[in-house]
Amino acid sequence: MVRSRREAGGEIQTQTRFYISSLAPDAAAIAKAIRQHWGVENGLHWVMDVVFRDDECRIGKKNSPANFATVKHMAGNLLACRTP
Repeated sequence: MVRSRREAGGEIQTQTRFYISSLAPDAAAIAKAIRQHWGVENGLHWVMDVVFRDDECRIGKKNSPANFATVKHMAGNLLACRTP
């Protein structure tokens, strides 16, 4: 279980998250694994939003959203390969 607390705009928000893991009960190792997981998730979503303006995308017919997401991920991977 992880409890987090943040202050945004003068308002305090708290969350409790539960995780299932096969890791040994070592708080430091578990905290590190959780931070690494969210670092990967947040990094990917940040790139998609900043580079491709993902939050503003209004594609929504049939398979178009999935197809466009695939193309954007491929383009993002190509950009990442070329960036030192």
